Amino acid sequence: MAMKPSTGRRAFNQAGVSLLAGWGAGSARAQSPDFAGKTVELYAPGGAGSGNDIYARTLAPHLAANLPGKPRVQVRTIPGAGTITGANQFQQQARPDGLSVISVSASTVVNYALKDERVKFDLPSWRTILMSPQGALVYGSPSLGIKAPADVVKIGDRQLIYGGSSFTSSDLRVVMSLHLLGLRVRPVWGVDRGPARLGFERGEFNVNVDSAPG
Repeated sequence: MAMKPSTGRRAFNQAGVSLLAGWGAGSARAQSPDFAGKTVELYAPGGAGSGNDIYARTLAPHLAANLPGKPRVQVRTIPGAGTITGANQFQQQARPDGLSVISVSASTVVNYALKDERVKFDLPSWRTILMSPQGALVYGSPSLGIKAPADVVKIGDRQLIYGGSSFTSSDLRVVMSLHLLGLRVRPVWGVDRGPARLGFERGEFNVNVDSAPG
């Protein structure tokens, strides 16, 4: 997670303690903030039901309970463009007052690193306040006949269909990994993780990925 510093915007990746550690930096006798009666806005770029959305909603009550003054923490789920829309909104709207934080996923970082033309946010200017390492699990439809890791090589030339948000998002790592395994994968772009999961369940995709929160 990250937040904006006093000289710019900062992203909020996860946690009250780290958030407070950066509060009032530069002041020799900075006092702890009091959030009583205030609302902390937690931006969650990504669609409803995405790993980022689930993560933010899981974290929100812990922030509300542990920040001084027990503020209200409001989650803003912002779908679109593989988290770019939400990150752009945070850059444009959030003020450096500690009341705006953002949950940053791998897609946000990859989109920035690959210089997607839609990116309007300045990721290096955001102050990280919490890092939460998370894994990802790629899984296939039972129709592929995979019962153990070794069975992956038995897929052969069968077409894998994967739903992903964009070719500059973290979905790129999944597609590249499948290619490196010698598998035929056809990505369908423009599908956020929540809808992709539903599409997998309906049989529209035969391979999918989920983050640990998802």
